[in-house]
Amino acid sequence: MRSAQTQIERVDAIASDVQEVTSNASALSTTVASTFGGPLVKVAAFGYGVRRAVSGRKDDAPAKPSRRNVIVGRTVPGARREKRTRGKRD
Repeated sequence: MRSAQTQIERVDAIASDVQEVTSNASALSTTVASTFGGPLVKVAAFGYGVRRAVSGRKDDAPAKPSRRNVIVGRTVPGARREKRTRGKRD
């Protein structure tokens, strides 16, 4: 009986140590995420913007023509697409 009680006490001590390690790891994870998370997102967004700007300047092709034509101060829509029907069939 005494041996079983000793084993239970050991398991209880191990479980409490595991719980402490888990809480420390959680705190460390939160600290790292708050410290590096914001700046990493900003750096990634900046890099994306730079890539888009550089890739837009590489090609010397003219810009895609506008879908609208301006005639004497009025805007006339370009070619219209056929209207879609949502699930309706004839």
